[in-house]
Amino acid sequence: MIPLVSIYDEPICGEEEVLVDEYCQVTKAIEGRRWEQFLQLMASGHVSVEDCDTDLLHTLCAHRPPNHIVERILKKNPSLVSSRDCEMRTPLHVAIECGASSGVIRRLLSVDPTAAELKDSEGRTPLILACGEMGREEYESKEHEKLRVHRLTKAIRLMAQIAPQSSIIEDDDEMTALEHAISCDAPIEIVKELQKVTARSMMQVDRRRRRHTMDVASPVSYESTSDSSNDESAFFSERRQSRRSAMSL
Repeated sequence: MIPLVSIYDEPICGEEEVLVDEYCQVTKAIEGRRWEQFLQLMASGHVSVEDCDTDLLHTLCAHRPPNHIVERILKKNPSLVSSRDCEMRTPLHVAIECGASSGVIRRLLSVDPTAAELKDSEGRTPLILACGEMGREEYESKEHEKLRVHRLTKAIRLMAQIAPQSSIIEDDDEMTALEHAISCDAPIEIVKELQKVTARSMMQVDRRRRRHTMDVASPVSYESTSDSSNDESAFFSERRQSRRSAMSL
């Protein structure tokens, strides 16, 4: 497997040189968000998704790609959704942190919903990572800040729908995404949205626990009822037997 950007200690030539140049062009196209050039390079035959480094999807998600770009990559190699970088982050971690569109996040989650609950090397889920950074970000403009808040709000809703548990998972410091958002002074819109989805998720968990308790209790009740029925049957059996005995006298 060849990384997107290769560094060699010795000079290379011939086909290898052409191949490395192609991969460098892929990286530059992604970083420059030149998506048509990226697609042309991937279609050239020299570079394929299967041969690319597993960080390909991470690199894409870090540069807010259009939905159709991610769609094409995942059709070729859906396993990239579960790939990890050197910090144990999945592409979903990177996508949410870097403000990818809700369409991209939905697509990633549709391939692997469990990605919402996976933790990086510091024990952070994608939601915790994104919410923990919101209060520390510096924005180019008010419009950029609004767009970032809007996209993260939609991402929170999406993840609450597809992976409800993701909003109440704690990191290694026993903090949820909501607690991180509050502690780093994240925008009020983010905090309010997290409050809603966290409360909803906790209610769902509580309902499941109660159902589980009832399911566990049911066999006991049934067993008690069954024992009671057996006792009653034994009682009436003895009564019938005593009657027969009395009649035979």
